[in-house]
Amino acid sequence: MELITGATGIVGLHRAAWLLERNLPVRALFRKGSDLNRCKAFIDARAPGAWSRLEWFDAELGDPHALEQAMQSVTTVFHAAGKVSFEARDADRLFEVNAMGTTHVVNAALAAGVENLIHISSVAAIKRSGGSSLESPIRESVEWTADGGSGASTYGKSKRAGELEAWRGAAEGLNVFALCPSIVIGAGNFRVSSGEMWSRVAAGMNWAPPGASGFVAATDIALAAGNLLDAALAGRPGIWGERFILSEGTHTFDEVLGGIALQLGLEPPSKMPPVWLLTLAWRPLELWSRLTGTRALLTRDMMQTATTTVYYSTEKLTSVLPEFKFKPLEEALAETAPLFSR
Repeated sequence: MELITGATGIVGLHRAAWLLERNLPVRALFRKGSDLNRCKAFIDARAPGAWSRLEWFDAELGDPHALEQAMQSVTTVFHAAGKVSFEARDADRLFEVNAMGTTHVVNAALAAGVENLIHISSVAAIKRSGGSSLESPIRESVEWTADGGSGASTYGKSKRAGELEAWRGAAEGLNVFALCPSIVIGAGNFRVSSGEMWSRVAAGMNWAPPGASGFVAATDIALAAGNLLDAALAGRPGIWGERFILSEGTHTFDEVLGGIALQLGLEPPSKMPPVWLLTLAWRPLELWSRLTGTRALLTRDMMQTATTTVYYSTEKLTSVLPEFKFKPLEEALAETAPLFSR
């Protein structure tokens, strides 16, 4: 039995579908107020007839007792629950969910006798100081400095803290490996995280930031987790105790947002504001957000991400899974579009 935390999110939902497609038992955590109708529509599309086999369990990350109860008879925990935000006002909540939430998950897993933990971290949890290039991409081995290095967001710091808790679990007896996805492309909740790109394009967003980043299909995250777990349980070395970057490649935001627009039958973004304008704009926009209590259209961390070009290496993953091939961006966008609801 595998337990998925964050099962109503993009990554967790794709992992649930992957397991159900293979007739494997899966238990999924949800919180009160979660939109299970949206989840059912996704599962019905991906694994027709499998919804009744998906066991839902009501538990919050902040409730250690409920987590331990949810992990009874569980062999593997796929920990995908987390919060994504680049707003300064969410700093405390980011650490509460991404760091302390992982503490509770690890403690519950140890208490319940769980054997394996697949921890979903992020490329944001990897130090970025010094930049990157095609010839010198960011790798899993770069050392994290006290402040995370230049370009480290509060979100990245909270994910790094959560990953350290996963490694603490490894030191205390769990089999652990961590996955560090880049920006995720996939169906799920289109109102938050990377899914919001679809909603913004559908709402008429006509500009794209000048930067570029790594992107990966949510289906590839589910597949990589399954292949790595199978290989590790079969005795393949170099998996337990390791972290793996997952990224199909680096693409400009203009290319990605334009691809989303194409899939939705809309005009692609036609404007690209210069870096200097975004650098000036984030301060008043973030201040306005704090004064009004509304979501910020642009923050410092958003600006840094949107104006930087980042390259990632996936050589470590392919060294242990030489047969693994990432899904091209165009294919990831095409399979996501039919499940987008405006």
